Amino acid sequence: MNIKDLENKILSRIGQLYSSSSEDYRERVIDKDHVTKYFYTSYHRTKEIVKLISRFSKDDRILDIGIGYGFYDIILKEAFGFDVSGTEVEENIASYCKLPQSFGINIIRGELSDTGVLAEPESYDLAVFSEVIEHLRISPMKALLEIKNILKPGGRLILTTPNIAGLTNILKLSTGRNIIEQFPDDDSGLDHVTDKLVHIREYTMDELKNLVKRAGFTVESAKFSISNDKIPAGSDVDLSKKILRSLLLPPRFILPGLRSLLVIVCRKA
Repeated sequence: MNIKDLENKILSRIGQLYSSSSEDYRERVIDKDHVTKYFYTSYHRTKEIVKLISRFSKDDRILDIGIGYGFYDIILKEAFGFDVSGTEVEENIASYCKLPQSFGINIIRGELSDTGVLAEPESYDLAVFSEVIEHLRISPMKALLEIKNILKPGGRLILTTPNIAGLTNILKLSTGRNIIEQFPDDDSGLDHVTDKLVHIREYTMDELKNLVKRAGFTVESAKFSISNDKIPAGSDVDLSKKILRSLLLPPRFILPGLRSLLVIVCRKA
């Protein structure tokens, strides 16, 4: 199927599947407007991941760890014929995963803290770990070792995560604003004070490369990506955000280290 037609099909199905609202584990409202907006704000990153993976063998079995709405997974399956599965934590499946499930993508219930739950050892050729490591409430090393365990010899890991040293964060710090989320004033009813936080830990490129190397991966490529800094697609995105991103693009083109997204491709050693 043509990718543009497939994108329109995805948007149409979002309208059908998320017509009534639900809440995720952070008590955010998940509805048609929320999912549509996320489709557009993540659009350029989705395209980058699809382009990156499409050059690999179509016989590769792919596991997307923390699949969420599965935008790029659907494109990889429907437009390129990849065998794609995804994992998601139990409490998020009902609110997030209706979309990829409607395209026949298998969702595995489990999380990286449950060693051995996600998949059999050496059962996948490629693991995608996109915008997940910053949310972890376990050691990232433990997570990476589990991912390495499920990859076949020579299997690849594609990892993306925000760049804590990006331009937006530098500007916030320079004006006295903290880039680390505040703890809630009232943590009663929570298992841990971090339960309501979105990002637990963000990384620089050097420490991320060091982390995957220590986990037993060989880095094939490491890139400061412009994808999250481009003007978002779609008319539903705030005009103010479009203007701000357009103003901040030139320095990011000149100095790649100021870009907001880290993309690493590494191979099981």
